[in-house]
Amino acid sequence: MTKNIEAPPRDLAQARATRALALVRGLLLDLLACEEPDRVAAAISPRPSAPASAATPAPGTGTGPA
Repeated sequence: MTKNIEAPPRDLAQARATRALALVRGLLLDLLACEEPDRVAAAISPRPSAPASAATPAPGTGTGPA
């Protein structure tokens, strides 16, 4: 029978952060090692965000009560 031993919250948070950083590092290394320069360039360049007018309807044009 195994006991369920819980780690202190700080240790658990540190372990999760370490795991997440290792995953990101591995993904970046994999991306940089690939032989697709366009893919690497797309990954490091910022993406343009959608204009606010496309995401949010203008006031008074919604379908709710006026």
